Amino acid sequence: MARRQLTLDNTVAAELAASPPADTSSALKDVAMTLIRTVGGAAGPLYGTFFLRASTACAGLGELGPAEWLADGGFARNADIEDAHRRDTTVYAPVRHPRNSSRDPHVALPDDSEAIIQWRQRMGSKAAKEIYKQRAATAECVNAIARGRGLTQFLVRGLNKVKAVALWYALAHNLMRAVTLVQPA
Repeated sequence: MARRQLTLDNTVAAELAASPPADTSSALKDVAMTLIRTVGGAAGPLYGTFFLRASTACAGLGELGPAEWLADGGFARNADIEDAHRRDTTVYAPVRHPRNSSRDPHVALPDDSEAIIQWRQRMGSKAAKEIYKQRAATAECVNAIARGRGLTQFLVRGLNKVKAVALWYALAHNLMRAVTLVQPA
């Protein structure tokens, strides 16, 4: 079973790497067609239909992205914040402590871009700090769930294979969360 899973992951990753999709809808359609073509029995068409329907639902939306991004302080780089700003995503990540302890980290520096200035000012507010506190309940919970489900180390080698396994896990996690969220209380 595990061997078949890795082969399928490699096939989907190879297909996407060979011709990178233009948008989310195209990516989902490519995954659907790969699954239909490569997975035997009833599973291929079943999974493929799911991804085709998801592709149709995403049609015309372009690239999907979050409205807000709660990032770990160690991973928030200026280039990432500027990129998120271009995609209309609001970033919530702590501002690094300056080397000079007398300088307020929330005050803009002379070479800061408009996105960085807005981020610094936003993170100086109480409202942003309250929003950032939500990260522990959301992101850290996902990491704990992943470990609980056995995703403690990768059994594959190579960046493309690791990405494929991580994306399969993320997809499975999101589907399980969606099912949980739509069930009546």
